[in-house]
Amino acid sequence: MKDFSIYKLMRWLLIGVAIFMIIASLFIQPYWHVHKSVWEAAGLLFLLAGLFKFMENVENGKPAKFSTGWTIEFIPHKRKKIHKIYVASSWRNTYYPEVVSALRDAGHDVYDFRNPPSGDPGFHWTDVDEHCADWSPAEYQANLSHPLAERQFKNDIEAMQSCDACVLVLPCGRSAHTEAGWFAGQGKKVFVLIPDKDSFEPELMYKLFTKVCVSLEELVEELRR
Repeated sequence: MKDFSIYKLMRWLLIGVAIFMIIASLFIQPYWHVHKSVWEAAGLLFLLAGLFKFMENVENGKPAKFSTGWTIEFIPHKRKKIHKIYVASSWRNTYYPEVVSALRDAGHDVYDFRNPPSGDPGFHWTDVDEHCADWSPAEYQANLSHPLAERQFKNDIEAMQSCDACVLVLPCGRSAHTEAGWFAGQGKKVFVLIPDKDSFEPELMYKLFTKVCVSLEELVEELRR
């Protein structure tokens, strides 16, 4: 049962017994001391039911208050929002390791394409052919099916599907922007980080994304919201 709670079960059991006692007392001969004892016992059961309601709210992280002349109040702390983040960038981006480290330090689950969880080494087209820069379009098309390319694509796309947010770290190239576009198309959050103020160019279509951040501190703060 999805909403089952031992506290909820005990609460309704106590309420049921208390109501039964009150109704049953109405059929007892009208001896005041008997009625008074039954009603006092029923009142105690209602009080215990209230205590179980308090404990149920505490268990579920909801605000709770319980009073018997003095008050116990539980106000839950706001839980830190944790994201599963895909960091999209370039192999040449020197800020990338710092961004991955800072997001992990903030408590987020971060996918590092340079060191995928599968243990596979990161992918370079030069792993397929050291002369890849000289390929014709037909050669590139054929090598998209190379086992190394297929392996890295599988790692990356599975990570993208499992993540709920993307951080696009500039400067970066076509692949990272394609990944960020995929996230936006899936309705997931995309944050653009511009850590280097001297090497970026203004881009209007970044308005498609969730937020453009101009510092790592701003990014970390935005991810808390």
